[in-house]
Amino acid sequence: MEYKEGQKAYQVVEDTIRRRIEDGSYSLGSRLPTELELVSEFNVSRMTVSHGLAELIRENLIKRIPGRGTFVCRREISSGDVKENSTVVRCVWPGEIYSQPFAGNGIIQGVFDELSARSIQTGIAFYRNGEEFDRIFQNHESGVGYIVWPSPIASVQRRISKLQAAGVPLVILDNVQPGFSGCFVATDNQAGARMVIDHLVACGHKRIAYISPEPSMSSLAERCAGVISAFAANGLLACREYFGIIPCCDEILPDRYASGQHAFIRGWIERLLAYPESRRPDAIFCSNDFIAVSVMNILIELNLRVPEDFSLVGFDNIDYAQLLPVPLTTVAHDFQNIGRVAGRRLYERFFSGGGYGSLVEKSNDRYLVMPKLILRDSVMDRRKQVAAGGVL
Repeated sequence: MEYKEGQKAYQVVEDTIRRRIEDGSYSLGSRLPTELELVSEFNVSRMTVSHGLAELIRENLIKRIPGRGTFVCRREISSGDVKENSTVVRCVWPGEIYSQPFAGNGIIQGVFDELSARSIQTGIAFYRNGEEFDRIFQNHESGVGYIVWPSPIASVQRRISKLQAAGVPLVILDNVQPGFSGCFVATDNQAGARMVIDHLVACGHKRIAYISPEPSMSSLAERCAGVISAFAANGLLACREYFGIIPCCDEILPDRYASGQHAFIRGWIERLLAYPESRRPDAIFCSNDFIAVSVMNILIELNLRVPEDFSLVGFDNIDYAQLLPVPLTTVAHDFQNIGRVAGRRLYERFFSGGGYGSLVEKSNDRYLVMPKLILRDSVMDRRKQVAAGGVL
């Protein structure tokens, strides 16, 4: 580690990380090396590393997420880069998003790619509850826009409605409550659900079960609507007994559904197994991969096989999906494109004529990004099995 004259060890750590953020070596939203890794790199004590990071945290260049790591919150902007009345866009993320790095990192990269090309400063703010969400917007200034990934917590949803009514420049991602009329960018969830049902039907499945948390938010409601419309298009009956709707509390985040509702899922599977074999479903579609993980584990506990006894499909393409005992067929979001579209729509919607700081709201809009079906080993092509002389 090289020192400038009079420079202390913690300052070398601070300056090196600051430089890496500024030159893009550590991109917006990326996770920094752990403190132990930095201790090894700089050959200093852990206390020295912590001291070096403290000033960057104070400046909101980086942020610690307990249990997740330390992340880049914004790109360092030198004083020569900042113009009077410059545009600033803040990405407002629930802290829990880093339990789903497959999502958060892709969107952040897309937003940054789109807006940095327009010389717009970009930052990230995290919240864990409604009070922290409020603090982010307390000192809203002209020339600042927000791309918000909302938590499904009801108190946060109410605050978003108030911000919209107050004319705060917002683009909302992923989920909205019924009646939201602002700018919204998300995956085309109906199209994703139809892809799944069409694929299962093409593989010879006619008795398809569907399980989802209560569809209180737009993404889950749209996935359910996609399932029902695909059933009709394929001439299948939407049998109510095959639908499992998991009761949920609005304070439980999506990544907690699977573990928190394990008993419900098991009871639902046992009810399906009680049907005569001629009426028993042979495929299960889960509205998210966390539920699919629970379903697969329960099927294994009950000595049932995936895909031989039940084909299984999820939605979201979480990192763990390909590492399950049977790699999971699922629907993947195009998160980077969602980020790019959100950045572009915020710019076009609120910042007109290149006039930084001039907020002119345009017409409401909704932009859906097409997902992709990821085929893995959890679905059996039963038509091929029949052709080969197999027994169903």
